[in-house]
Amino acid sequence: MSIKEYRNDTRLNQSTLKLFLEHDYSIAKAKAEAPHKPSPSMTLGSLVHGIIELRGAIPYDFEVSPYGDFRKKEAKEWKAEKQALGITIVKQDELDQALAMANNVLHNTPPLLKEIINSDESQREVAFFSGEHKALLDIVNRHGTIGADYKTTSATSVEEFMRDVRRYHYDLQAAHYMNLSYVEEFYYIAVSSVEPYPVWCFKCSDSFIDGGQHKLDKAINFYNNREEDKIHVL
Repeated sequence: MSIKEYRNDTRLNQSTLKLFLEHDYSIAKAKAEAPHKPSPSMTLGSLVHGIIELRGAIPYDFEVSPYGDFRKKEAKEWKAEKQALGITIVKQDELDQALAMANNVLHNTPPLLKEIINSDESQREVAFFSGEHKALLDIVNRHGTIGADYKTTSATSVEEFMRDVRRYHYDLQAAHYMNLSYVEEFYYIAVSSVEPYPVWCFKCSDSFIDGGQHKLDKAINFYNNREEDKIHVL
């Protein structure tokens, strides 16, 4: 299955389930169905991710703009042509930053994860399905026992990233991934977008996964059992 086919599959992924954990049912549903325009930080993350996947090469669906801006007709036409082909346009300094961040992940991780990231035998962008749910793991080792997810972050310390872990419910994501896949260990590999782009690696503990499972159960229950007609008790 291609990435496009995976994304078009209507089953629930962890991002959608987080919406039902955080919002009223109708709001979560509207957010899940709304057209999605990537933010600059998301575009950077996708580019870094792609470079890591290709182990240092630039993904085919990204291209550096030869124009300083897109005010002139020629520049507008060039941009429209590229976007029609599904190409994301970036500036040279954005590409340079993404290359530096990705190369730090490729070369400055602990030996266990560095070997998995750089191995030809590792599985990349691995899709899993179960009933109404789906998951896409960034990388799984050749034995299928260890999985990892890449995170780009504006955090400038481990402590700040840990706050993001709680804020963005990465424990729910890890529980969802482990439920659908066959991995026995799961890691987050985070790279800061602040120079010199340090890399931090985290192993998800049993207690971390258990906490995420509790959130996951709550989100699924809320998705399956709308509470609009109920009177809540304060």
